[in-house]
Amino acid sequence: MISIFVSENFDDWDDLLPFLLMAYRANEHKSTKCTPNFMMFGREINCPFDIVVGKPPNTPKVESQIRSRVGRLIKQKKIFSPS
Repeated sequence: MISIFVSENFDDWDDLLPFLLMAYRANEHKSTKCTPNFMMFGREINCPFDIVVGKPPNTPKVESQIRSRVGRLIKQKKIFSPS
């Protein structure tokens, strides 16, 4: 992601890096079926786009499925449990 981003924004890539990281953290990973934001905070964060247009209609169902999966992983001690 960074190499593509740098080739498109050669002069100011370091100023725009936080936005690239925000996009990365808001996307679901194939292996965990969770976003890094959800794994870190236990919930999805509101991105600027979500505030403008709103969340997709299936968000509560997906989040509840993810929460139950994360709960099972914590019980099985396969991931770190936040205190």
